[in-house]
Amino acid sequence: MTGATVVLAINLIVVSLLSASFATIWLYDRKQTIARWMVGVYGLGAAYFLLEFAVARLGEPPLLVLLCFATLLGALTLFDVGVARKYAVPVPKRLLTAVFALSMIACWFVSDLPRSAFSRTMVYQMPFFMLQAIGAGVLWRARSRGRLDTALMGLLVLSACISSASPFCSLCWAAAPRRPICIRTMR
Repeated sequence: MTGATVVLAINLIVVSLLSASFATIWLYDRKQTIARWMVGVYGLGAAYFLLEFAVARLGEPPLLVLLCFATLLGALTLFDVGVARKYAVPVPKRLLTAVFALSMIACWFVSDLPRSAFSRTMVYQMPFFMLQAIGAGVLWRARSRGRLDTALMGLLVLSACISSASPFCSLCWAAAPRRPICIRTMR
């Protein structure tokens, strides 16, 4: 197994265990409706890792790449719905639907561009930024927020910022000269 395969396998196992944990909570206490949404989120997360593995093995077939993208978008969308339900905030259905649909269309149109193209990376990452920002906005509108809720909101903002910075980081990385790292040069 390659290093990437091991990482994907570990991620798949962790995500599957989280999904099973939330399923157990939901089956044990049906009042914990957030658990039901998290089962869907982590279930789609597991499917995403399997699809990523398939994309890597099959050489990026456009429909499979789009399905992979849709799976991760779906997981983040379910997360936003679950958070809205948990905090009794109206679900921004139109906004979530618009982000999902427009993102799928945009991803399809840029799928022919090289993976290293800045515009492709930007179109691919911005929906993740938007969905995480929507999740943070849902938490912001919650009537009662404790410290953990505020921390979650902060993590969503941070994660959204990372998603929006990703295209710029890859642009810088692509421009950086390639040089093997050696223990001697790290002194």
